[in-house]
Amino acid sequence: MSCVRLLMVIMTVALILLASYTFAEVPKMINYQGRLTNNTGNALDTIVSITFTIYDDSLSGTEWWTEIQDSVDVSNGLFNVQLGSVNPISDTLFSEDVRWLEISVGGELILPRTRLITVPYSYRVNFVDLADIAQNGALAGQVIKWDGSTWVAANDETGGTSADTSGTFLAFNRGPGFDLWSNIGNTREITSIVVCADDGQWAEIKIDNVTILHYAASAGQRCNTWYRQDGAGIIVSGSSTVSVVASEGQVSVTAIGFEY
Repeated sequence: MSCVRLLMVIMTVALILLASYTFAEVPKMINYQGRLTNNTGNALDTIVSITFTIYDDSLSGTEWWTEIQDSVDVSNGLFNVQLGSVNPISDTLFSEDVRWLEISVGGELILPRTRLITVPYSYRVNFVDLADIAQNGALAGQVIKWDGSTWVAANDETGGTSADTSGTFLAFNRGPGFDLWSNIGNTREITSIVVCADDGQWAEIKIDNVTILHYAASAGQRCNTWYRQDGAGIIVSGSSTVSVVASEGQVSVTAIGFEY
């Protein structure tokens, strides 16, 4: 194929932050979408072989990962692939701060390389650096918390009825339906929520049985993240119950924020 042009590139990561629905291993794939045209700008309708390679330099550098997808369907110029579906992407690929993606279509190199920024690096969350945390004297039922200078053992107070101390919090739970927490005593401001559900299923987060977030999972996007916008989070009183319901099957929810 001659004079192929790659326009519009959209990349998304097939994982979100803290957990995948499987609760095992985060999928080692990255969604990649693009548009192919010929040298006159006409969109292509064809099946092509595309080689994807990740380097640590924009021009030369070391090759860190590569794969060939032999039969990529291009319709009206658009194609959609999952990087890592042929050759799984290693946890360590994004351990450094500079990575560049090179693409070859039908043996024709598409330049310049594309720098990978921000979103693909959340892939690194699958490999959490916990070497310096260890058990730190934690007993059964306790968790490790950061006290501002070091990791210490403390009681697990998320999802319970006792009052929490002031500071940041992280709550994680999973199942076909559950209370994320209830009657915690302190007011909380949720700054982000990660919801993961099975393909085709939906999940709702409720405060005192009033729906505040609804998420419908789809193939290729089983997780979704809500972030606080314009400095306004979701305020939950200490006597409220935050619950999760799902259409069927299991769902996971991770909430992060502040407590007062």
